[in-house]
Amino acid sequence: MSLRSAASAVALLASLAAASVAVGMSSSPVTRRPRPTRPAGCVRDEPVGHGAPTTRQEAEQSYSLSYEEVGKANKDLEAGKAKNAEKHFRRALEHGEKAVSLDERYHEAWNLVGFASRKLGDYDRAFRAYDRCLAISRIMPRRANTSARPGSTRVMPRRRASNWSGSSG
Repeated sequence: MSLRSAASAVALLASLAAASVAVGMSSSPVTRRPRPTRPAGCVRDEPVGHGAPTTRQEAEQSYSLSYEEVGKANKDLEAGKAKNAEKHFRRALEHGEKAVSLDERYHEAWNLVGFASRKLGDYDRAFRAYDRCLAISRIMPRRANTSARPGSTRVMPRRRASNWSGSSG
């Protein structure tokens, strides 16, 4: 191998390495939503066979579709498209209700049902769904970042009853 070809090979490798570093630095960070939890009491928790989804997996798929619809609805609201946002919230509610019908212990899905119901103005349904979510999530062991945003390690402290009124102590 000649000195010239060795130098060009080194230059090529250096430029490829620099390009991959630049691409890695320039790409925007990926926002990930929290992974759904798997409560111990859910039906058909383990796979039955190859390719046969469990009820929990079906519930997680419905939750994922619901989550995507909420994202679309929020984008429509930001763009001033209230009617389109309402359609997306209705679809999110349908998918969320399917998820909770498949796994009634799926507290994240109950939370999404409450959120979509609230956005659609059905406050009674929203409060029932939020109550169900809280009842289930209190039973389950707490994860380190349950109250934090996706990707964050910050944990929101639990408040005592006296703190809700604004008094200290």
